[in-house]
Amino acid sequence: MTVDAIFEAAIQVLLTEGPIRLNTTRVAERAGVSVGTLYQYFPNKQSLLLALLERHLTSLTDIVEKACLENLNTESAKIASVVVRAYLEAIMSNAEVSPALYYIAVELDAGRLLDEAVQKTVHAIEGLLTSACDGYFEECHIIAQTIAAVLFGTVPAFCMRVIPSSAGAEAEKQLTLMLRAYLAAQRHGNSGE
Repeated sequence: MTVDAIFEAAIQVLLTEGPIRLNTTRVAERAGVSVGTLYQYFPNKQSLLLALLERHLTSLTDIVEKACLENLNTESAKIASVVVRAYLEAIMSNAEVSPALYYIAVELDAGRLLDEAVQKTVHAIEGLLTSACDGYFEECHIIAQTIAAVLFGTVPAFCMRVIPSSAGAEAEKQLTLMLRAYLAAQRHGNSGE
């Protein structure tokens, strides 16, 4: 499909040329389409980059939502590892591209896209918290917002450069420990509280 070829070409140009040198001519050339064809889908560089970022964020939220749905009715101690692992899996699956995409998000006015991704993630985490089988959490929405803020705020710091999988594993370990302690402090029931 032409749009997929354009996205793939944009990623290749982004990785080889960098975000500043990326332009519609280079992307069209790499995709094997005319600039006119590219403009049928994306009227300018900014719209192409926003669409690329939206695609990345959609993939990220889909992975988190799927993990949360697959782990409903789980123990509260497992919730942190489910969410952290899913989020990092999404980031690390695009480990080479993620730094460039975070740069794009900062450079473009991508606030709406980021807000939508955060809210989808919050909703998925909130559902997982609500279903915990060994207690309950008051203010699930606020707890889910806090977890999402930690992930969306902390993980980009790891991803501002390409990181090896060993560093990703350490990030997963540290974030899981932090969020597990946070959830343990927020959980009520089934522990004599």
